[in-house]
Amino acid sequence: MSAFQFISLLNLQEYTPCGVPVPDEWVVTDPLIGLRNNDKIIAPRGFITDLASIPRPFRGLLNVNGLLRAPAVLHDWLYCSQRYSRAEADAIFLEAMEARGMDKATRYTVYAIVRAFGWRYYNKRKASLG
Repeated sequence: MSAFQFISLLNLQEYTPCGVPVPDEWVVTDPLIGLRNNDKIIAPRGFITDLASIPRPFRGLLNVNGLLRAPAVLHDWLYCSQRYSRAEADAIFLEAMEARGMDKATRYTVYAIVRAFGWRYYNKRKASLG
């Protein structure tokens, strides 16, 4: 059983700078808050997410609008904030998927994809922070 729990709901709206929607990008309208071992993890209001940066070969297999949505937004924030190592961020993502009720096979498939390909996104965020 996961030590992670969501303590708020995910609320998003289309990202529309200058009134023009950006495809596949969303803005967190209320903080998304998770709790793990008394440690609050907060994807803040205004954070821009693409929900899940799924490698092209796997896009047809995963529904980013289902149970994966809130864990994916939180995972994007973990990578962006660099508060945790990549391995820790991915472990939190796995726990968040379990907390949302994803079945074991699906969450471990998603976790394996993140572990295999997530380094690109994590390192890109790390480089942007200088």
